Amino acid sequence: MSLPAVILAGGRGERIAEYSGGVPKPLLRIEGISLIEHVILRMMSVGIKEFIIIVGYKGNLVKSFLESLKLDVDMKIIENKNYFRGNGSTLYKALEVVPSGSFILSMSDHVFNVKIVEMLIKSKEPRAMAVDGNLKGNWIKESTKVLVDKKMFVVDIGKEIKKWNYIDTGLFILDEKIFEAVEEVLKESEEVTLSHCIKKMINKGYNVKAIDVTGYTWVDVDTPDDVKRLIKVIGKV
Repeated sequence: MSLPAVILAGGRGERIAEYSGGVPKPLLRIEGISLIEHVILRMMSVGIKEFIIIVGYKGNLVKSFLESLKLDVDMKIIENKNYFRGNGSTLYKALEVVPSGSFILSMSDHVFNVKIVEMLIKSKEPRAMAVDGNLKGNWIKESTKVLVDKKMFVVDIGKEIKKWNYIDTGLFILDEKIFEAVEEVLKESEEVTLSHCIKKMINKGYNVKAIDVTGYTWVDVDTPDDVKRLIKVIGKV
């Protein structure tokens, strides 16, 4: 039985708004296909048939578009009206419907080689994240950094951490322990980032295994430059 997939599609996409013309970022078309379709189709290609998609900014537009695709999958679409609080708060909405056990988590604006998802699934870890050891390129500055120990467990994560040796690709396997962490962060902070919640979960003693996917292509689409980079490598993702 394949794992269900949770896709976060709630953000405003402010850094790409001028390029997208106000279209919600998940619906931004790259080579004729929307970003969120790129994600869903890649998940489907590795056998994932159950999707939980959390929308937020202009959520009705994203929901209507997804429903129009008429894909042969079980798709639940949930709205996070508090999407402005961060992607951690968007993930928390999945608690309403996600089955017990582990699930795949992806961002709606990360386009990836399907081998990355396959490697996560084959790891059979209850909690894991795909990390990239390629630390070259200007795009690294805006990426979420990850510190991994010698046993390949995540020690720290965040955009501003001072010590790190990998980059977060935005693909995870998580379980119900993440919702405990999100609930605590929601009480502590107005802004609830996924990185903060992952760190909270680790600090509570729930290990996250790092799966090294260095060499496989993926692109986090945040800016017009990222769009250009994705177009150049679209055949590799």
